[in-house]
Amino acid sequence: MSPRYALIGDGRLATSLGPYLHQSGAALTLWSRRAEASGGLALRDVVSEADIVLLAISDGAIEGFAAEHRAILKGKRLVHFSGAHSFEGMTGWHPLFSFPAHAVPLNQMSTILFVGEEMDEDGNTDFGDIFPMLSNPCTAITKEQKPLYHALAVLSGNLVSFTWNEVARVAEEELGLPPVPLLVPYFRSLIDGFTASPLDSLTGPVARGDQATVEKNLAALESQPALRPLYDALLTAAARKGIPS
Repeated sequence: MSPRYALIGDGRLATSLGPYLHQSGAALTLWSRRAEASGGLALRDVVSEADIVLLAISDGAIEGFAAEHRAILKGKRLVHFSGAHSFEGMTGWHPLFSFPAHAVPLNQMSTILFVGEEMDEDGNTDFGDIFPMLSNPCTAITKEQKPLYHALAVLSGNLVSFTWNEVARVAEEELGLPPVPLLVPYFRSLIDGFTASPLDSLTGPVARGDQATVEKNLAALESQPALRPLYDALLTAAARKGIPS
């Protein structure tokens, strides 16, 4: 018999995870403070019908929510989705994805990697026990490895996003160039390069040691206080890796 779920939260993760589970055939009931305040089901009623409670809420709220509702959560299997933290008495499965405000399509949701924090001696995880209706790829790391894993996710996602956002702003404001038609094909080519060579896809003047071009880039970025430090950081990191510039 498939488990019954209570999905707690109404943020970006819950907005995509709820429809995905429902469309995959899961018996699912949703709850959030706002929904209950607007006349929805009470938390006690939602949880009482569930075997597994999915805590799709912010990292900082998980422990407090579990403590506040300890009595009605007793005996339920608790699953959280934090990439950086582990919590006693809960299983963690972090979806490695940047969720938008709208629901992600089913075919895209099914490709998301879930990273857990438990694995038996044979390399098996409990993802299939918790989500028997899902076919997502999954893997596991130790609880001690989670902070590094999440730092890598934040750095690779947010540093790139911040840089792209600033580049788009400057391209539009300073050069009068529309960012989407200008930058999207270029960004896609970078993803293609990474896909082909994930450990060695750096290109441009830093990769080829073109010092004259690097100096020209640095001079042009003197008026950009958000971007110049990022270029300097790239040069420092490349030098530490033995890449001349």
